[in-house]
Amino acid sequence: MMARLKIKSKVLILSVLLLIPLDSTSRTIVLCPDSDLQKQLIYDNVTYLIQNEFNLDGQTIYLPNKSVLRFFGNGQFFNGTICGNQSKINAKQRLILNNIQVEGTWNNEKVFSEWVNLNENSGSCNFAFSCLMKLCEGNTFTHFYMQEGIYYVEALYRSAPILLPSNVYWHNKATIKMLPNDLDWYNIVYINKSDNVTIDGGSFVGDALNHIGNTGEWGHGIKCGGATNVTLKNLICSYCWGDGIDLIEGLDDDNKPSINCKSISVYNVKCLYNRRQGMSIEAASDVKVSNSEFAYTGQIKQTPPSAGIDIEPWTNNCNKVWNLSFQNCIMHSNKGYDVQISGNYLKRNDRLNNNFRFIRCTIDSMLVVRTNGVFINRSTISQELKILKTKNAKLKESAISKLSKGIDVSNFHFIK
Repeated sequence: MMARLKIKSKVLILSVLLLIPLDSTSRTIVLCPDSDLQKQLIYDNVTYLIQNEFNLDGQTIYLPNKSVLRFFGNGQFFNGTICGNQSKINAKQRLILNNIQVEGTWNNEKVFSEWVNLNENSGSCNFAFSCLMKLCEGNTFTHFYMQEGIYYVEALYRSAPILLPSNVYWHNKATIKMLPNDLDWYNIVYINKSDNVTIDGGSFVGDALNHIGNTGEWGHGIKCGGATNVTLKNLICSYCWGDGIDLIEGLDDDNKPSINCKSISVYNVKCLYNRRQGMSIEAASDVKVSNSEFAYTGQIKQTPPSAGIDIEPWTNNCNKVWNLSFQNCIMHSNKGYDVQISGNYLKRNDRLNNNFRFIRCTIDSMLVVRTNGVFINRSTISQELKILKTKNAKLKESAISKLSKGIDVSNFHFIK
């Protein structure tokens, strides 16, 4: 009797497959667990329903062009690789890719962290994040939803376990912590030449408290390398071996650092207890920072300059940083200067107007060296403002406890 029912079930499924028109983009095929999976995935522009568990047994399954995988019931893939082809997944917030590596191209409008094996408090989650970022990669703007919890990642030399692609809005409820390591150069999140990216929420915690070794200063929380149209908001970067946030150049096709960051927004962000800087701006323009706090840099572990904000081009080319705005920000209790600005202007290169603006900010101490164009308005500097080798500096309606002017300061105005 059971054998007859199984035969009838297979006949019914086969009948459904045969009745589906092959030229329709809305057609749906139910995948059968008793048949070869790859042989069932042959039609482009089709929605494939997965309502059973499929053991890929180490195989790589190649999806047809513009196919949709719709998981429902107990449906899931496990133990293998799926390779997308401008493909899309439709599923609820549950495990559907169990020990599955993700490759190929995707066009997902939504991606949920629950889809993969993202285990809280249980070692490195690098593999899971790699799969999730691959699912976010494609021509479609993707909303990535990250569940609550504490998740650990492993350092990758000069790279990051989380490589954010373009066109992603990351809704983050999680705390992501770097595992102790002995590397001198790494990041938790790397936005490498990506465009149109938002990280909204969450906490990113470095390994400064238990880092193995003493060398290097480039273990960052979030690094933007040549990225454009990036928004970082409602998040915390803390205890990083280097900077909480670093804005720097991206590499061009000749592997030279020549691509500046542009159009970066930082809102309601806290960079606390980092080792080198709260935030470094080394190669960026059109940056807006508001309602944010940069504090306690170097108070736990220190490497110079240990500033809250450091605006400093890292190459000898000074045309790297301009049009920066800080509004309603607090910079305090850092081991070095709370705001340090240096190296943005040299006599041989005096045409660039840096246009650095600080509006309604509360700052303990501030150093301005070799800068062309800084404007401080309705702000408070409670300890000292030191300016030297700078031109076109303007202070307006600000409370400055101590003003120290050094050599080569020109076109300086203090309007009380």
